[in-house]
Amino acid sequence: MKYHILKAAVTTILFSLCFSIPVVQAATSVGKAIISIGKVSTISKAGVEGKLKRRGKVFEGDTINVGDKSRLQLRFVDNQLVVLKANTVFRIDEYKFKDKNDKNKSAVVSLLKGGMRGVTGLIGKSSRDKYKVKTPVATMGVRGTHYILQLCSGQCGPGIQGLVGTVLEGGIELVNDGGTRQFGTDQFFNVPSNDEPPKTITNPPPVLVARAQTVAGDGDGGTGGDGTGGDGTGGDGTGGDGTGGDGTGGDGTGGDGTGGDGTGGDGTGGDGTTTFTSGGQTTVATTAGTITTTGATPPGSFIVGSQAPLGALLVVSGDSGGVDGAGGIVIEEGGNGIIDIATVGMVGNQPVLASAFDGMSTIDYAISDTTTGATEIGGNGMLGVNWGRWASSDVAFKDDGVDTTLLNGLAFIYSDNATPLGNFSGLVGLGSVQYDLMNGPSIRDESGALVTGSASFMVDFMGMQISSFTASLSGNMRSYSITGTTPVSFSAFLTGTEVDLMGSCSGGACGGSTTLTGTAGGAFIGSAAEALIGYFGVNNSGGTIGINGVGVFEDCGC
Repeated sequence: MKYHILKAAVTTILFSLCFSIPVVQAATSVGKAIISIGKVSTISKAGVEGKLKRRGKVFEGDTINVGDKSRLQLRFVDNQLVVLKANTVFRIDEYKFKDKNDKNKSAVVSLLKGGMRGVTGLIGKSSRDKYKVKTPVATMGVRGTHYILQLCSGQCGPGIQGLVGTVLEGGIELVNDGGTRQFGTDQFFNVPSNDEPPKTITNPPPVLVARAQTVAGDGDGGTGGDGTGGDGTGGDGTGGDGTGGDGTGGDGTGGDGTGGDGTGGDGTGGDGTTTFTSGGQTTVATTAGTITTTGATPPGSFIVGSQAPLGALLVVSGDSGGVDGAGGIVIEEGGNGIIDIATVGMVGNQPVLASAFDGMSTIDYAISDTTTGATEIGGNGMLGVNWGRWASSDVAFKDDGVDTTLLNGLAFIYSDNATPLGNFSGLVGLGSVQYDLMNGPSIRDESGALVTGSASFMVDFMGMQISSFTASLSGNMRSYSITGTTPVSFSAFLTGTEVDLMGSCSGGACGGSTTLTGTAGGAFIGSAAEALIGYFGVNNSGGTIGINGVGVFEDCGC
């Protein structure tokens, strides 16, 4: 009997202990690193240190340190985008989000050092009173905003201290012990200290942008992307981290030179006129000359450029009309063709001549001397790409020796940051990655009308193949649905094999439904294939209806 009593008591104690011991649940991530370049580390709330690599998760309480010559781009669970510059310390104080209907959603982050750019997600758009950015001198609230903040430590110019910033879209409110002040689109501001009220500045320091760029959704930018400018004209620049990024003046006029590493490098000057930092690469100024390296004859005098670095990539797309007229090609300097680049209209790394053999015919492009240069110029300095569109009147195009007019100009993306072939074997652990169209010049139909929507490459790093391509687009009173589901191996894709596309369009000139066929192609950029620069184009059987475009496709983090 005593045994039974003891057994019952022990059972009761054990039962009580089971229900009194707290259950430790794994922390839920609040975002991912989409791009991580250089030295980037985290310290958790519990004091655990670690490296933050691409696709690495971040959590509430994490303090993120971005080292010298490093960059980080984060995508949060509510689709907020945050870009952290070099030498930045950033903390995630609070981040609560279940879905768009969550009444308790909130985001509180702290910029402790350095600079950042933010594009608010669903929290900042729908719960504006619950989105805060804390700094040592003020706390910022937002109203559906795209903004840039920089804590000054010598790089903001003589007499400027504290916090400087600008609003690219929407509005913000700054609060400190000195007062409260609101700022709207295209306004620049300075908060010298916690005791001094926020104030408008009319002569912003070079670490801030000179003008806003449009934003594609909540992405990296849009047409204009991270801006016309790398850390200068061509990268994270105008629309990104500033015209000159780390400044036209880079680390300061007289610091590392007027601009740092180049126009578009880390500023204007330094290692030469480049659209993004590319190791000492230089381009020549615009001059008129005689074309000798391609069969295409420009309508005007030819822009003389310099040879692009070996391995540099040029993705182009246009519509020459007729069957299979809409499409594109990837040209590699020293591979399947040649690329010449020049500085046109103060923007470097503009492709002005290209010739390639696509396996069936020789494709030649040449750009005539022009005072206006390309349009829709943009770039992403973190990825090392720039883009734009040359008008049809400025482009000479030959397909296997036949002069052909491009209906809507020539859209292009240029990069000398191709993913080394030897790196792919180390990316198997990424598994399946969806690359979404984030940036680039506009997509156009055969008439030149604007087409907008979404497009994606699905990539299987485990199987080393491009699994599929999908696009859902609309414009000019038409709707397009495009798919490509036949896998293409990396080895074939990176040597020119395209993804075959099938699709349809309806409405407008398409009528009830019109069948479309075409192709998509591209190449990976970044040491860890952080992005894919690609093209796609489809036509109807008569070539009278078609769309085409190029774009920067980035890991969606989804």
